[in-house]
Parts: sequence; C-alpha cells; structure tokens
Amino acid sequence: MTSPGRSGGSRAGGGQARTEGARAPEPRQQPGRDAWALLTSGALNGLSIGYRARRTRLDAARRLRLLELVDLVEISLVTLPMHADARVIALG
Repeated sequence: MTSPGRSGGSRAGGGQARTEGARAPEPRQQPGRDAWALLTSGALNGLSIGYRARRTRLDAARRLRLLELVDLVEISLVTLPMHADARVIALG
C-alpha cells in the first residue's frame, strides 16, 4: 500500500524523532487512494519505520541502546505499530 510522496526532512531531539513529508497531489493507483481514505477516516494511523543504525551507545543505567545517528530507509503505514507513539499525527 503506497502513495508516492516526498520527504520534507527529519529531525530528532529530546528523545523523539519527527519526519515531515508531502504526499503526491492525487494518488493515481487504487492502493494509494485506499491508503489515503483509511488515513483520513482515522482507521489507519500506525507507522513502521525502517532504519540503519550508524552510531549507537549503550545507556547501561537505563538498559537502553540509544540511537545517535541513523539512516532512514522507509516509512510504511501499518495498523499495529511496534511503538505506540509511531503514529501519523497530522494530514495536510
């Protein structure tokens, strides 16, 4: 399920990451139209975020691996994201 678009850039800070993008003016294929309909109705808003970790460090006190530098590979729409906060928060 894809709808072509373009990235508006990504940034991170305060333990959160944010990505902005723009969708193509009008999806030309049925899967793109279906995805847009699900997004605008609120039925679909989860994200799967694929990345390659380029630099990490271990926070032993909190037992966490911190991602300091990543290459964003893809962002996909999903019904059940692995992280509860991986959600579409605005449509334009």
